[in-house]
Amino acid sequence: MRRPAASNPDHAHNTPTPDPNEHLRPHASPARPLAPARTSQPTTTITITTTRYEQFVKPSFETFIGPSKSHADIVVPRGAENLVAIELIAQHINSLLIEREAAAVALEWDEHERSGGATPDEEAAVEQ
Repeated sequence: MRRPAASNPDHAHNTPTPDPNEHLRPHASPARPLAPARTSQPTTTITITTTRYEQFVKPSFETFIGPSKSHADIVVPRGAENLVAIELIAQHINSLLIEREAAAVALEWDEHERSGGATPDEEAAVEQ
C-alpha cells in the first residue's frame, strides 16, 4: 500500500533526514578555518605554508617566545644542535668559576697577611 503524497510541499516529509554522524564531522569556526579558502587560482605549497605560518606559528611565537627572549641573558640559535655555542658557554662558565676561586684564595691570603702571617693553627693558639 502506497502512502498518499503530502498535499503541502512544506510538510515535514520533504525535509532531509538528519545525518546521525554529524557530531563526528569537524566544524570550522569562523575565526579559525580548517583549510585555506578555495580560489580560482591554483595555490602552491609555499603559499599554503606561508599562510599557515602567519596565521598560527608567528602569533604564538610573538605571544609566548618573543617576550621571554627579551629577559634572557643569552639566546642560542638552534639550541642543543649548536655545539660551538654550547662549548663557548661552557668555557665562559669555567673561566668565571676559576676567577671566583682565585678571588676566594686571594681573600684568604689577605686575611692571613692581616693576621701577621700566622697559620690558622698559630692564630688559634694566640686566641687561647
